[in-house]
Amino acid sequence: MVRQHFKDGHERKLLDDDEGDTNAGVEMQRLAGSGSSDEEEGVSSRNPKHSHTQADTVEDRPLTMPLKDIIMFPVKLWRDFAVWSRNMKEFYGLTFLSVVCTVYWAQGFRSFAMLATTFFYKEELGLSIEASQAMLTTIYLPWSIKPIYGLLSDNIPFFGYHRKSYITFSGVISAVPLLIMSLPAITSANATTAMFLISQIGVALSDVVVDAIIVIEGRNDPQGGAANLQSLCWSMLSVGGLLGSWLGGLAAAKLSARSVFGLLSVCPLSVFVMSFFLQEPKSTTPVSTVVLKAQAKLLFRAVTNSRIWKPTLWVFLANSLSPSCEQMMTYFKKDVLHFDEEFLGLMNVLGYLALVIGTAAYNRFLKPIPLRRILIWAQIILAFLSSFELILVTRFNVDLGIPDKAFAVGDEVLSGVFGQAFKQVPLLVLAANLCPPGIEGTLFALLMALNNLAWIVSSYSGAAFASILGVSATDFSKLWILILFRSLGKLSVVLLWFLLPSDQQESQTVIQRLVSAESRNTSESGEWMLSESTHPDATGDSERHPVTVSNSERSAMRQSDRL
Repeated sequence: MVRQHFKDGHERKLLDDDEGDTNAGVEMQRLAGSGSSDEEEGVSSRNPKHSHTQADTVEDRPLTMPLKDIIMFPVKLWRDFAVWSRNMKEFYGLTFLSVVCTVYWAQGFRSFAMLATTFFYKEELGLSIEASQAMLTTIYLPWSIKPIYGLLSDNIPFFGYHRKSYITFSGVISAVPLLIMSLPAITSANATTAMFLISQIGVALSDVVVDAIIVIEGRNDPQGGAANLQSLCWSMLSVGGLLGSWLGGLAAAKLSARSVFGLLSVCPLSVFVMSFFLQEPKSTTPVSTVVLKAQAKLLFRAVTNSRIWKPTLWVFLANSLSPSCEQMMTYFKKDVLHFDEEFLGLMNVLGYLALVIGTAAYNRFLKPIPLRRILIWAQIILAFLSSFELILVTRFNVDLGIPDKAFAVGDEVLSGVFGQAFKQVPLLVLAANLCPPGIEGTLFALLMALNNLAWIVSSYSGAAFASILGVSATDFSKLWILILFRSLGKLSVVLLWFLLPSDQQESQTVIQRLVSAESRNTSESGEWMLSESTHPDATGDSERHPVTVSNSERSAMRQSDRL
């Protein structure tokens, strides 16, 4: 369970690591062959024929690496990282990088309160399983309206700024509810949910605004600015998420939930403080509805195109037709299997590591495969993996001689790796391919918002099914039925394979036609068309789409697969 609250994660920083992975792979191969390169060169000069035979032999045998190179490889990676960090500092400045790192680290570290929030609803407020899941789902509704935040910050300055003031405001509205929740003033479930929802508005707002800043700054370095900045953000999100999950398990076991909420407020407060160091000129352009109208027109034409709404519908159904049983499984692991808070926190850490491994697996092995094939197989594989929890809830793993903790950890890691490699990263690539120039940022945000909404529908439906089946904190006898429905829901989407584009080239060709048609209509009517050249603050950048998923969104998407 790695929900951090939606992607969760804008779903961000996932694919730009591909360049680093590729370079590392090339370096590994170079190092592997360095031990014998001189010798082969000598043989070649003496006997070309023998050289040809030796080359064939080297090509056929397994790739090996000398022990010295294996030992020095981490040192070289550290030196490369030091050089990369120094170059980033010189190009972007320490102040800008500090602001970016603070925002994304703080967002990742919100996993610190995940277990405490769950147990607060369960034990302090005494809610039933279905009510707890419904309330916790409501908290993340702000992530379903991300395009609104983007449109506001792009086009309407707040206290004279398009970015800085919005980040400052986001830090305030995210921290204040957490500080209130640290006091015993709030005792009702509805008021608690309202406080957490307001806090999530701040997180989602800062997520969108800082993403826009990164896109704009990345354009200043066309040779690799987007990739470098996104890699930095992904790293900070991962570090924050891993550290927050680990410490969150310890905190849930040692501290009260309200103490955890108070400690978590340090994250948005740090964002609030760092926002004052962000350098941005005041906006002197009067607010105009021209941009909003042009963007809305392009967006409407895009979403009504069948080659865009069909795959979008498939993505929505793939995540919404399988009812989530997240809270049911958390209650089951805590009350029936007697997993303590520290072990549950460790499982969250493993979930984050699985995300990293899954992303690397996609970059290494799956990129050349057509997206339709990957996504269809993803549903089949994930349906099979999700049924593993049937073994856990029926305790059949005990009959097989597999301890509960070992089985739960294996299930967590497998689901995380396959869910990330086979579905979540390909979904982000698909969303990027569907976004036409001029409205990339807005349409991509809309696609991610719909994905978030699908997760919400899945969670609400899971709570409803739990109520109908009578699943409660004291009766899990019918939980297996809900898990079975979840697996069947994943399989049912496979029947709608025809909604997906047959290959990446097809979707890109359709987008090009759409843009060409729109350009002709615009030039004929004399209307203004939104583009990056006419609107420098536009958040569109096709390079960023596969990687701009927030930690919260990415985690939420993972939960829709896992649960």
